[in-house]
Amino acid sequence: MCRISASVALVLWQLAAVVSPEIVGMDTMSLRCGDELKPSSLPLRLYVMRFCPWCERVLLYLSRKNASVEVVNVDLVDKPTFLFSKHPEGKVPVLEHKGQNIIDSALISEYLDWIQPHTSILPSDPYLKAKQRMLSGLLEGKLPAASRAIVEEQKKHSQKSLTNAAVHDALDSAEKLLNSTFFNGEDPGFADYMTYPFLERIWIWSHEPGATDLRSDAFPSDAYPKLQRWFSKMRSRKEVARVSQPLWRHRLFNKGYIKGEPDFDAGRHSDDHNNKPRYNEHYFEATDYHNDAETNDHHRRPYDYNNDDTTNDNDNNDDHDDDSATDHYHDYDDYNDYDHYNNHDHTDDDYDDDNNNDSAAM
Repeated sequence: MCRISASVALVLWQLAAVVSPEIVGMDTMSLRCGDELKPSSLPLRLYVMRFCPWCERVLLYLSRKNASVEVVNVDLVDKPTFLFSKHPEGKVPVLEHKGQNIIDSALISEYLDWIQPHTSILPSDPYLKAKQRMLSGLLEGKLPAASRAIVEEQKKHSQKSLTNAAVHDALDSAEKLLNSTFFNGEDPGFADYMTYPFLERIWIWSHEPGATDLRSDAFPSDAYPKLQRWFSKMRSRKEVARVSQPLWRHRLFNKGYIKGEPDFDAGRHSDDHNNKPRYNEHYFEATDYHNDAETNDHHRRPYDYNNDDTTNDNDNNDDHDDDSATDHYHDYDDYNDYDHYNNHDHTDDDYDDDNNNDSAAM
């Protein structure tokens, strides 16, 4: 029998990963307390809340790496018991690999590069790697807070001027830090994937009348030409379209969330398609869905990848995994409750809790 070299085997493995990667479970219903966790046949399993920006960071990373992973959606109000065996505080995201659990969205992403170096997104050069982390940290210091400010204003209908100030301060910082097509250069990198979900959340809110003074059709506005081009190009990326929830589902979730009634399966119920919020049809959807009348299944519509122009006040949990395990990622990561979605609301420490800004200067 012919034997192949290790290098040839690696190339074949890489080709197989590109041709047939699996991200399964994205559209499954959220598991709740009492629900059974079934065994997985895939090497990686990711526990998420489907509208969580911290979870989306990891999904984007996995999508870019063409990794095979099972996604398990969870309810962050009625948390499944097994979640606490994955994370001591029942937060998401959590990556399960070979029986071990890794928490914190930025650390999970870096871990994926460690275990799959052949598709590493972080550069091997120490300085360039550090630069991506620093950029991510600087952007992370303001964008999640800006997104939360919008949510708070929508809930309380107050402090609109302060909300706009926080949003524009974050956008100003991002515009200044963006010196190339992407934060990584001419191709998206670590900082781009860590940042996109938070700008996407602000973009989602820009569709709600009066929520922001930004443009939903040419986000964020002509005042930020570099970010405008960056956001358009990021939205047109295949890896982004592959794992993004459609706009209408986000808006449906937000509608319940600001009322204190978050539906973690918004868009997955049989009547949800009859309740789609209206949006600007001229700005095309990265991932829209239609309902099959016979099977009642949701199917992804074809997407034009060539178009470059155009997530109870009595809960005190951080459902988005705070970066407590890694201070250099700012101790405010991930979802600890639905409150982590965009703000400090239901006494959850929200995803941007401790806000320990250890970012090094560029």
